[in-house]
Amino acid sequence: MKPWFTIDKIDDHTHIISEYRHWEETHCYLLEGKDRALLIDTGLGICDISAEVKN
Repeated sequence: MKPWFTIDKIDDHTHIISEYRHWEETHCYLLEGKDRALLIDTGLGICDISAEVKN
């Protein structure tokens, strides 16, 4: 089975986590700082995005 999420790297601290397998093709954004990270989650909640973020 194909992975649900597709992860694209914009730069060393910014990633787009996309759900291209769903017709809405939602995108979430992971912004990594020095001490913390921010996930802007606009996804569907179909699969567990936390496992992707922890990688």
